[in-house]
Amino acid sequence: MPDTATERLPFVRLLDNGREAVLEIPSEAAPEITTPDALIGLVRERGVLLDRSVDEAVRSLAAQHASRAAGDAADISGTVSRWVEPVPGTDARIDWAEEFRPAAEASAGDDAAAPVAG
Repeated sequence: MPDTATERLPFVRLLDNGREAVLEIPSEAAPEITTPDALIGLVRERGVLLDRSVDEAVRSLAAQHASRAAGDAADISGTVSRWVEPVPGTDARIDWAEEFRPAAEASAGDDAAAPVAG
């Protein structure tokens, strides 16, 4: 028999060998654990790389959950991140977060991205 305590918690399901992350928010989930910040923390804990699109997707699902009508038993679920296959023949690019930017690149004075040598 499933543990009813875990059935009420939001969770992140990693699908397709980790290539897709789906956030699921049960209708009975407590409001204090379904705030945008709490859900972003949950997504981060599951190892999903947070960027603007993931942040927006999580906040959208949190808003849907908060605005549902009383008595609505439908769970909220949606993809928050999906792997995108590389395109052959295009240059790779690394956009560095400032705190992780290599010292040599930081002193070069160019933008925050560095092409990847093949």
